[in-house]
Amino acid sequence: MKFDTKRAEWCTYLNMKEMYDEVYSSLVECGLAVKHDQPVWRDDAGEAVNEEKAVGLESQFELIHPKYLIFVDEVGSNTSQVKDGNVGGEKYLCGKQSRPQQRAATKDTHFTVLGFTAATGEPVMCAIIFAAKALQEQWKLGFDPFAKCIGGENDIHLNIGEGKVYPQGPNCTFNGKNVPCFCCSSESGSITGELLIQMLQSMDALQLFDRSTGLNPFLLLDGHGSRFELEYLEYINSHDHKWECCIGLPYGTLYWQIGDSSEQNGCFKMALTKAKQELVSKKNESGLEYTINREDIVGLVRKAWKSSFERVDTNRQAISRRGWGPKALNFAALCHPEVLATKPGFAKKTDMNTLDTNVKPEELNLSKGLSGTLVDKICLYKTKESENSGTNAVERMRKRKATAEQHLKSHDKRITAGLIAAAGKFHLGEDIRDYIRERANEKERQQNEKQLQKKNEYDELRAKVLQLKGLNLPPDKWTQTQLRIMLRWFKRDGDEKIPSKKQDQLARYLEICHREDLPPPDIPLAFQQNQDDPPPLPLQQAAPQIDLELDDDVDEQELAQLLVGGFHCQAVNHVTTLAALEAV
Repeated sequence: MKFDTKRAEWCTYLNMKEMYDEVYSSLVECGLAVKHDQPVWRDDAGEAVNEEKAVGLESQFELIHPKYLIFVDEVGSNTSQVKDGNVGGEKYLCGKQSRPQQRAATKDTHFTVLGFTAATGEPVMCAIIFAAKALQEQWKLGFDPFAKCIGGENDIHLNIGEGKVYPQGPNCTFNGKNVPCFCCSSESGSITGELLIQMLQSMDALQLFDRSTGLNPFLLLDGHGSRFELEYLEYINSHDHKWECCIGLPYGTLYWQIGDSSEQNGCFKMALTKAKQELVSKKNESGLEYTINREDIVGLVRKAWKSSFERVDTNRQAISRRGWGPKALNFAALCHPEVLATKPGFAKKTDMNTLDTNVKPEELNLSKGLSGTLVDKICLYKTKESENSGTNAVERMRKRKATAEQHLKSHDKRITAGLIAAAGKFHLGEDIRDYIRERANEKERQQNEKQLQKKNEYDELRAKVLQLKGLNLPPDKWTQTQLRIMLRWFKRDGDEKIPSKKQDQLARYLEICHREDLPPPDIPLAFQQNQDDPPPLPLQQAAPQIDLELDDDVDEQELAQLLVGGFHCQAVNHVTTLAALEAV
């Protein structure tokens, strides 16, 4: 099996334990968990047992308010059947000289399903994201062409619900309140910070969590980029609707995330594949188009939801086997063989028999030929292994943490799950929000400086154009420097670069001189002038005063023309200047 190099670097015993310690400590600080004086072995139900009957490791932590701890993950799906696999090793019969073929709907429409689940195993809310610029009402209602219509055309309310013409998405009941399916859209069909805010707002509007107890809901998420958008961090850290939020270990969702479990993600995808095949087969038998439309999505999700996210018992099993409750906070992912193998000092038991030899070590060939190559590779592997799980692992983590903290303080890197996890931070609290905010402010400041620089360059160029126009010289009398000034003034995006020869520059000027004046660049709001200030004068009305230094041997007539054009000339030889003034 291919193993992602990032997963190999991140999913070590020490990194996983650090994640558990930080998240468990955050749960204690929020009042949702307690830390006992002595560690206890617990079973799936969270009851204290001996080691033989326990799940996970012994732990001092215990979750006491599981209804406030919420898990969520995205499940990407598609209406197309082209990439659907077999369900649970499903097989088909066919002729000996042929291969099984199954007709598939190919209409490609992406959508994403999010299942919010409490640590009690109860489903909290289903959310569906359609890939579209705008959400249409008929997609939220859904449509079942095989359901019998009740009443007339205007009796829509009689035809809404499971098994009816307009099935809608799956509803949940949590804390005694009905939670309707949340439908929304994004162009890619994927989650964004804005959509995640809307989902939390939907739950807050229903008052699913009693904040009068002093407890806030706690959301455990993966490190998707939407979690680090400033608007989202502002919302969850607002005292009016506070949400505690932690991310898990990057690249390790296979081990710790509930939504990645076979009980949720795996069962949902298999059930969805079956529901899609049943739908198109039924359409085919009824003479309808062999395709899956957006109106079919909520009905399909409703069917798949029943076999996955809605099953409380299997949800509780997934939660317990990943170390998040319902009562036991048991570091369960640390017992996974792939994670355990990276534990410093861990020695995997083997049944290999050792071989005895009388050959002296100095007589062994360890440097030449195939033997030397193998020894070099073994040494390289052991060195790499010691960095991740050996004697150097703790020191490597310490250095990585110091480096990450420095990057956070200097704002020289984009904030990602990897960066804050490297710094030993998993709680998306006010400190992370402030990091994001400061980086956003710094980025805005740099953009403002660039715009101001463009404005200064524009003003300088405009002043030079005014000077040149004040000379009243024909273009063929301009110097190359003057030609370049005018070419820059009329140059637009997409034009070729300015020619180097004067003849070509003059030809280019005559080609583009009919254009309007170069528009001024936008000024940042923080630096804009007051609306009461007069606007800049048009080019033909301006009266520039620009200093020019002239050599001693400047021609008096040329200097006189400059003075007429509005220039303030500073000559080295004041006699020349006086003569020029007399000429004027």
